[in-house]
Amino acid sequence: MTKNCPRDDPVPLRELLQVYPVILSVSNYVVLAFLGIAVSALLPLFLAMPLHIGGLSLDPPSIGYIIGAEGAAAAIFQAFYFARIVNYFGERRIFIYAISLFIPIFLSFPLINATALRFGNQSGQVWFLIAILLAMLALMDMAYGMQHFRFF
Repeated sequence: MTKNCPRDDPVPLRELLQVYPVILSVSNYVVLAFLGIAVSALLPLFLAMPLHIGGLSLDPPSIGYIIGAEGAAAAIFQAFYFARIVNYFGERRIFIYAISLFIPIFLSFPLINATALRFGNQSGQVWFLIAILLAMLALMDMAYGMQHFRFF
């Protein structure tokens, strides 16, 4: 045993889970992962389902382009703006904002379907709403970069 380190053996998991910041960080990540996985599973289903049951009836190449555009937009946005936004607003605000984006993200699915039923699934209004959805998803992805910080 060294002078500076009172304990050389690893900390047991039970003892670690009694520390409030650890519990908070783990619970934040669990919620983020659950909601992120839900959106990732729902988006391709929504894009492929027929209009009359709540989807957009898009063909597989269009779905691939949309999901690819979301990934590219998120990567480009994070590469160029993530650090500036975090430095300006702070980690806690960015994380809370990114998590709160799940509300309009989930609400946008029925809105896009209703717009597609009214104007057609290839209308400009539908593609505009899809672009807004992709922008929200790119902004939401900032929460994944915040996981090593303490929030509350």
